[in-house]
Amino acid sequence: MHELTIAAEIADLVTENAMKEGVLLVTAVHIEVGAFSGVDVDSLAFALELSVKDTIMEKAVIQITRVSGEAECRACGTVFALEDLFMASCPGCGSTGFHLLSGRQLRLLSVEISS
Repeated sequence: MHELTIAAEIADLVTENAMKEGVLLVTAVHIEVGAFSGVDVDSLAFALELSVKDTIMEKAVIQITRVSGEAECRACGTVFALEDLFMASCPGCGSTGFHLLSGRQLRLLSVEISS
């Protein structure tokens, strides 16, 4: 379960930086998880609950947004929604060659604080 490691890293990153800035309370954390990132959103949410206990993030609202996949066809340039990496073809020309534009990301988007 690598989500626990990811959650611990997020908690450490936010807590360390907040404490360096003299922040006493983190009120919200916004995270973006791509559909093809390999991260299970429910597992990450659960792991974050465990990782923030007894920290300045304990009462923070954790918002995790799942980002759908999007690809661009290498043959015709059509940009299309991508549901499956392995069974995908361009709706414009039928080509199976594409460039993934989004869906693999894992980002800490923002942190809200109270001093």
